[in-house]
Formats: sequence, C-alpha cells, structure tokens
Amino acid sequence: MAARARLVGSRVGDRGRDFSFATKQRFGSGLGWLRDLRLPYLSPLRAAAITGLVAGLLAVALGYLSYELFSFTRGTTAGGIWGAIVLVVVAVVTYAVGELLLSGFGVDHGRFISSLSIMLVLVFILTFFLELAAGRAAWILIPVLGMISFMASCRVALLVGDQPTRR
Repeated sequence: MAARARLVGSRVGDRGRDFSFATKQRFGSGLGWLRDLRLPYLSPLRAAAITGLVAGLLAVALGYLSYELFSFTRGTTAGGIWGAIVLVVVAVVTYAVGELLLSGFGVDHGRFISSLSIMLVLVFILTFFLELAAGRAAWILIPVLGMISFMASCRVALLVGDQPTRR
C-alpha cells in the first residue's frame, strides 16, 4: 500500500513538474524573443540623436500624464512632494530607456551618455526654459534638447574614450 502511494505521489509530482517546466519554457521563450530582438547598428551620433528624441518624447508624455493625474486627483497642477517624486521617477525612467536604446544600437558607454544627457536636459530646463517646458512648446523643446544633449554627451564619451591612459 505504501509503495502504491509513493508511486501515485511521484506521478502527481511529475505532472506538476511537467506543467512547471512547460510554463517556464513558454514564458522563457517569449522573454528570449524579446531579449534577442536587435536594433539596427547605427553610428554613435545617429543613435544618440534618435535616442534623445525618443527619451525626450517619453519624458514629455510621462510629465503630461502626471499633470493630468494631479489635476484629476488633487484639483491642482502642482503635486507638492509627490510632484518632486514624479520628477525623479520620470528622470530615472528616461535614463533607463536611453541606456537601453543606446546599448541596443551598439553604442559604448550608454550609461554615461544617458546619465550625462538627462542631467544636462534637467539643468537647461530648470535654468533657461522653465516657462516654455510647462506649456505646449514642451512637445518640441524637450525632445530637441534631448537630442542635442545626447549627441553632445556621445561626442564627449567618444573623445574621452579615445584618449590614451597614463600610468
């Protein structure tokens, strides 16, 4: 009787493992397809320009969505401390997307380029373009600033990367 119970138990366990294996295999192949998806190889400056435009449009879209969310829930466009948190979240998401796009295009030093570019855009907006960035002009201004800053950061990374190291 005990031997039969072990046999039945092992069959049930095998079915559970088979189901788990099949699920992991299906899910894993889907993620593998997404991971294996490759962007075309572009020159670093061209890739930086495209990445800057995409990151800028993403930042404006996320900012607009947060504006609408605060208007709907709080009745005001300012979010207070939540607005500062949203600003940090938008910057981090934009940085991550910029880094992923640059690495997808085959550009070296994607983290450096993306972080420097996001900081440059934030500094320029907060210093010179705060009024324009709060209106409809943001849909043009921020992607153009993103494109310029990503291209400048890429150029800096290329110049620094080509310098010989001293020991």
